[in-house]
Amino acid sequence: MTARILTLSAALIGLAGCMPTSGIVTKTSGTTGAQIGSIAPNVAYESMEGKQASFNRARQPVAVVAFVAPQGEGCCSLDPKVVNIADQLWDLPVTVAQFSLPTSKCPHGPGCVEACNLGKGRVMSLCDAQRLAWNAYGKPAPGTLILIGPDNRIVAKASLSDPAVVVNAAKKLGQIEREKPGPGGERQQVF
Repeated sequence: MTARILTLSAALIGLAGCMPTSGIVTKTSGTTGAQIGSIAPNVAYESMEGKQASFNRARQPVAVVAFVAPQGEGCCSLDPKVVNIADQLWDLPVTVAQFSLPTSKCPHGPGCVEACNLGKGRVMSLCDAQRLAWNAYGKPAPGTLILIGPDNRIVAKASLSDPAVVVNAAKKLGQIEREKPGPGGERQQVF
């Protein structure tokens, strides 16, 4: 069991290195209003290196999205509550992503350490100064958490101040995903 957890953890960290874990939101497709049961919109973003990526492709089968209004203009402003959620889900195939809603342009740029405090891929940080993702998700209040299931449907919503509903549901979905057998009846291995 310990070997499986270590293998899964190493694989998840390795996968996080394949896709950028932070960047600036550039466009979205689909709108949901973040209604439970609706399909989550896809969010495209660009890393500091200019690499284009898709949130739905970069994330694990289960995702927790947090919309956060940053407290400062620093490049490394992950909300501690978002990091706490990621710490609770670190061993499961669950991505925790913070969508920052700054009041001015995204602070990412030359000289900014893009990956600081991202917890080795446990937390994605996407800057949404143009409010593209925010609009696609139905303009949720800052501090809103949205749980996306493996079928890309919105499963639950909660607040960062009371995240238990989303965290508990993410744990259950993550456990189910981790235990799913792969092709031929064998457990999936992520390399």
